[in-house]
Amino acid sequence: MRRRLPALLATALTALMTSVALDQPALADGAERASLRAELGMEYDSNAQRAEIVDATMNPPIIGSPLGRGVLTGRLADLITPRQSIAVAATLGGKLFTNRAAQSEDVGIVSTSLQWRVFLGEEWNLSILGAYYEAFQRGESGAGAGPRQRGDFRSLAPTARLGRRLGEHVELGVSGGYRQLVFKPNPDYTFDAPTAALDLRWLTDDPDAGVDWELAAGVAYEYRRYDSSALVITNCFAMAGDMLCPLMLTQNARRDQFATGHVELTRTGAALLGLGYVLQWNQSNSYGETLQRHFLSLRLTAGLPLGLYLAARAELLVARYADRVMIGSPSTMQTNDIDRENRSSVRVDLSRALTERLQLVARYTAYLNELGSVGRYHRQTALLSLAITLDK
Repeated sequence: MRRRLPALLATALTALMTSVALDQPALADGAERASLRAELGMEYDSNAQRAEIVDATMNPPIIGSPLGRGVLTGRLADLITPRQSIAVAATLGGKLFTNRAAQSEDVGIVSTSLQWRVFLGEEWNLSILGAYYEAFQRGESGAGAGPRQRGDFRSLAPTARLGRRLGEHVELGVSGGYRQLVFKPNPDYTFDAPTAALDLRWLTDDPDAGVDWELAAGVAYEYRRYDSSALVITNCFAMAGDMLCPLMLTQNARRDQFATGHVELTRTGAALLGLGYVLQWNQSNSYGETLQRHFLSLRLTAGLPLGLYLAARAELLVARYADRVMIGSPSTMQTNDIDRENRSSVRVDLSRALTERLQLVARYTAYLNELGSVGRYHRQTALLSLAITLDK
């Protein structure tokens, strides 16, 4: 269905937006911090092609496959003057599936990010940020190949942010920038968008209790200009006892107004506990693309006995679409409301340091999407990997 790809891309873009502000270490005057991390492991994916089962349709097979996964990440942060700092990060990664039926999902990724920050007096600071991400997916070939590469895209996002301290524990920031997304399998989903955002961060600590609290909140807006035409409903008519409402392209270009709001509260002590909420709202002039998504997330990070370290995250997604779409074979012409389309996930990481630099990581992730009475989606992955980290 036409709305599937934007739903998946929006999730990826949300992750990219939150990663633009680099996680750079605290720097002393003249200090430099650099790290290199390499991770190599074996994983099993129970639904490598992310197939959904929809009633009354010809469904694709559910294909499971082992795969090899590798990731190499480098980070550098430096205080170049007492009032200026830079941070750079770059990642190379890839997945190779052993099951031939799943090898269309083989993918390599490149991700880079850069931040330059300057303090303008005691209260103001200016940051220039840039993020680039690109996936290179094998995809399908042959006469029956279609645009199924759900993660094969390029994203570029330069941003400028002006921040102001409001007291000892609060900072307010305003951002403006640009985002370009190129979806390689289908140019209908390629867009560029001017962006704007407002964020607020409150941080306090209690040295006696050994507890830190952080509250982060913000809103963002993108005016997405697609390289495709808007779809509209034409006149409905009856056929074989069913009502058919065909879609048609218009001469108007597709335009989306994509807004996001988020809030997250984090408590850091002996364990880290975070609770967050994200609202995505998209108003589109193309039929089937206007929607609301509500994300509720819970994070937990804690040390365990035997030197184990736990990092877990659960995310509940509730999506509501303004329009109805046809689900079913051409012979039935059934129209169903899929407002209950939800894709939630649970991820659990267990790690243990084997040496000062070598770490063993085990990860389990489950994805669940229930479409009420018309469909369902299940996917599970299990990963075992070794990671080595070199710090300077």
